[in-house]
Amino acid sequence: DGFILDQFGCIHNGVQSLEGAAEAVAELFKAKKKLIILSNSASPSSSTIAKLPKLGFEPSNFFDAVTSGEEASKYVKKQYAGKKALYITWKIKPNTPSPTAFLEHCDNLATTSNVD
Repeated sequence: DGFILDQFGCIHNGVQSLEGAAEAVAELFKAKKKLIILSNSASPSSSTIAKLPKLGFEPSNFFDAVTSGEEASKYVKKQYAGKKALYITWKIKPNTPSPTAFLEHCDNLATTSNVD
């Protein structure tokens, strides 16, 4: 048996675990359930897992994580290797991950901020 848990707004709010979520995860893990985090984050799965302790969770309680960013980068890497990419995104704010970090996981893309 296993559970796929959406992360933001379901098990935490970005700052701390939601009430009862960390305890529920711990109980499911003790019951030998496989727990997978699902996220629409642009970050890789490893980044999602790495942030769990500061949110009140034990990373080893989770079997894995799946993020939309990681899945998208796998697709781009496979379909567009060696091609140029123009990545249009939001303005980067201080103390937030760079949205262009996603491109680092795509490999073999020539990135630019110049549209000439």
